[in-house]
Amino acid sequence: MADSIGVFRAMNGLRGQAPALKGCTFIQYSCCVQTSLFAADIEAPFPPGMRFVPEFLDEAQEARLLALIEGLDLAEARYKQYTARRRVAGFGGRFDYSTQRLEPAPEIPPAFWPLRERIAAWLSVDPLCFQHMMVAEYRPGTPLGWHRDVPEFESIVGISLQGHARMRLRPYPPSPGRSAETRQLDLPPRSAYVLEGETRWGWQHCIDATRELRYSITLRTMRGTALLLQRRAVNRAQVLRSHPGDHAPAPHRPR
Repeated sequence: MADSIGVFRAMNGLRGQAPALKGCTFIQYSCCVQTSLFAADIEAPFPPGMRFVPEFLDEAQEARLLALIEGLDLAEARYKQYTARRRVAGFGGRFDYSTQRLEPAPEIPPAFWPLRERIAAWLSVDPLCFQHMMVAEYRPGTPLGWHRDVPEFESIVGISLQGHARMRLRPYPPSPGRSAETRQLDLPPRSAYVLEGETRWGWQHCIDATRELRYSITLRTMRGTALLLQRRAVNRAQVLRSHPGDHAPAPHRPR
């Protein structure tokens, strides 16, 4: 655990003491560096509880993750009697659709901890909030049908790699026929999104059949964990109150 904290400090250039990692501790000082670490995230025009960053990773970070994925044992996802075209590997838990239970699975490999810690820094939370990770391969022509994630999980963070995809969202339960409320979001490589709250529980999402090879890494918190975006907003407000000088405009210095 100490190594994990050290990587978290090194990656994000944070000052001060690392927080105690108990349950899901929220890191109040990390949002001080939000604008310098990541591109601005986008809220509208999505339903409440969704955020999107089009350039969350750079090309070098993406390449390292793709190299790690090459070493994973991916297998076709099974849903009861149906075998999907996606190939996946799950860590921290594997949902068995025949028994409707979350079964044990290997822990998230240490090689993927820097990604988990980068996501945690973006959202100002403890990296250990994310106990589940799934890697998925979408070969050309592979879709992901309409669904909500299984109820054992709370918040969902998705990272797109190598190929483009289009996500669509619609209210749940869906209305018969086409709905004017359906939204769509293009997911370019290296982008990130969050689904939680109303978007996670009151909407379904799907991925249209991909036109090129694409990979995704999805991290999830367990059911009942505090919502990431709500805590992030609280922490940012606390930092602004506690350190107003850190966010004030730089004084003008005449040449």
